[in-house]
Amino acid sequence: MRLEEGTAVAILNLVLALGCQYQSRKEPGLPHTEAEVFFDRAHALIKFDPVETSNVSVPLLQLMLLMTQYLMGTGNTHKSWGIIGMAVRCCHQLGLHRNATYNETALHNPLDRNLAKRVYHGCLMLER
Repeated sequence: MRLEEGTAVAILNLVLALGCQYQSRKEPGLPHTEAEVFFDRAHALIKFDPVETSNVSVPLLQLMLLMTQYLMGTGNTHKSWGIIGMAVRCCHQLGLHRNATYNETALHNPLDRNLAKRVYHGCLMLER
């Protein structure tokens, strides 16, 4: 699987945002300003057009999973629910819900197959 630079940087920023959410602070209740900075950077890097179906990929789904986790941690469950719903539909669009998809040439590498399965099941678990 090929990872585009913008997607990779967005994923990195989301991982840093999630890490900032769990840093210990001296005062409870203070906003996670560092986390918001990383999240805003990642959000600005996302190039997802729901009409254009050719840009859907497993790394984009990973990005959506991380974004959902971050938004759940900030209490924005309505936004996270919308993103994970899109992610599940993108999984179906890629055919990740069918075993035949994992035998195709695009996922011939066992590591890529395993990653795609984990991403799909992660989307299902977060949606539930």
